[in-house]
Amino acid sequence: MIKYPAHTVVRSSSNHKEIIPLPQEKYPMDYMYSEDGKPVEHFSFCRYQLNIGILPSSYSFLQTQNISEDEYIKQYGYEWETLALVTNSIVPYLRTHYDFKEQSIPSGRGEFVSSENPYTKLLPKERNERFPIVAYGIAAIFAWNLDYDNNAEDFLLPCDDMALIQAYYSYRFNEYLSQHKYRKYAHLNNTEKEHLFIQQHIKEEQEHWSKSSRLESYPLLYQYTKAFVQEYIAFIELKQNEINMELSNSMPNTPPKNFSNVISQFDNMPDDRPKVFISYSWDDEDHKKWVRRLSDDLRSIYGIYTFLDQYNRGGMDLISFMNKGISLADRVLLIGTPIYKEKSEKFESGGVRYEDQLITIDIYNSIETAKFIPILRKGQFTTSFPKIIEKRTGYDFCNDLEYNDKLEEVAADILDKPLNAPPTVLSDISKCLFPQKK
Repeated sequence: MIKYPAHTVVRSSSNHKEIIPLPQEKYPMDYMYSEDGKPVEHFSFCRYQLNIGILPSSYSFLQTQNISEDEYIKQYGYEWETLALVTNSIVPYLRTHYDFKEQSIPSGRGEFVSSENPYTKLLPKERNERFPIVAYGIAAIFAWNLDYDNNAEDFLLPCDDMALIQAYYSYRFNEYLSQHKYRKYAHLNNTEKEHLFIQQHIKEEQEHWSKSSRLESYPLLYQYTKAFVQEYIAFIELKQNEINMELSNSMPNTPPKNFSNVISQFDNMPDDRPKVFISYSWDDEDHKKWVRRLSDDLRSIYGIYTFLDQYNRGGMDLISFMNKGISLADRVLLIGTPIYKEKSEKFESGGVRYEDQLITIDIYNSIETAKFIPILRKGQFTTSFPKIIEKRTGYDFCNDLEYNDKLEEVAADILDKPLNAPPTVLSDISKCLFPQKK
């Protein structure tokens, strides 16, 4: 876009009542407009506008009317970008709006667009190209809270930095707690939940900031927002240290360790938790990280004791680990990919091939066993598992958006509380067929 004059900012008339303006009903960003134009984004506009001179789309009008840029600006005025916070998204973000020729698109400065508005029919990629998202997470909340002083030609934050930091942190943590209040999380206290939340939240906010690069179009706004995001990350890291100290102090004192006595995954196994061995191929680093996340989540969220080669200390024998792990496990998760199938069917040595031989022997000894659960990560069941496994009931984890739902299904299966369990059969059938007449 042509900046004319460059990066001029003026105060607008938008009013803000709260520093975190988020309603009870919230949706994932990718879910917006997915069902016949609903749910729609709810907008709350920033207190300032950014002068962009003339929109590229307006130049066709200049050509058809045969008028110059100066004549156009004299007649219609400058055109502006106005940023609006989407308040009903789980992760808040700033969406660009355009004001020109006495109109504002896409929402006409309204709180939301009608589900009949052509904007709602756009594909997400096209919507983001025409009306870009400029900031996510704490960066979006900070930029939305800023005010602008036309005389000083500078931004200011109407509240204290720490007040905004703590308010946003509390909002995100309470959101996390609301998603982790069920019985399957009962073994975690709030401090342990906050410890897990912070690990996840730091990564999320770093990713949000990396996607907020379009703010660089406005150097002063970018400079202030970047400094605030760094301040927020430092606050989270300090919180993390405090909680780590609290968890450490709550652990019972233990005598000095014998560092030559390396404890394996098979030592100190809980008797009251299901044990699960995870078989997979080392396709690439991203795949190994995904498998590690699956194992970690089964342990920390659902209390399932997993055996995973990535937990092994140096010097552990892999053949012994595979033999003992599959033997002791109540269930075995097989992470299927085309490479996993290829390695399991190759006539050469290797971890996947050896595990496949152990699994095949186990299945032949008890063909009706439900011990082995296929977990499809890539491809199809027929292209990602050996033939002895491909026809067994499994779970499809190819869609990352469905990860949490699928994780819950698998955990419920392992914990012998399957979500698809049939209802109890009526015990006294005579009452059903021949009810007593009064």
